[in-house]
Amino acid sequence: MPINKVAWDKIGQVKEPGRYNYPFGWLTITAADIAIWELFPTAAFTLVLQVGSRDEYRLGAFDLQPPPFELDSRD
Repeated sequence: MPINKVAWDKIGQVKEPGRYNYPFGWLTITAADIAIWELFPTAAFTLVLQVGSRDEYRLGAFDLQPPPFELDSRD
């Protein structure tokens, strides 16, 4: 099954914009992408294949994932 979305924790929580090599190909991450992840750490971005490439991606639209469920210790 091809990868079509990525979350920050799955790509190593990169802190700097740049071009990174992952098993699925090269991914260009911008400062704006990182800013969104800093505000919404569980956001999952859609991978967008660059025109004319087979392994160059950028981040597209994102979904805001709900935070992990936490039990209230007072119960």
